[in-house]
Amino acid sequence: MTQKYTVPFNIDLEDLIAEDEGKTEEELLSTIKDEGVNHNVEVNTENMTVTGKIKSLADFFMMLDGPGPSFNMEEFVEFVHQEGDLVSSRPSVK
Repeated sequence: MTQKYTVPFNIDLEDLIAEDEGKTEEELLSTIKDEGVNHNVEVNTENMTVTGKIKSLADFFMMLDGPGPSFNMEEFVEFVHQEGDLVSSRPSVK
């Protein structure tokens, strides 16, 4: 089983609002959550974290990054291992 990680993400909503003037901050955050679902990751817009498997996280971050220079997967994996928290696969016991 591939492990899941929770990693932080930063996004400048003011820049996004300026680019897409028709949307509010709440609508943009909702769109980001929907994109998370499309990339098999869970986006927490309150804590600004994303949870998923490394490949899915990479796909999500590439989408956020937009077109441009190639995405460095080695650096991304290093980021996940350094900044991310491993998600327990065991169900919590109450």
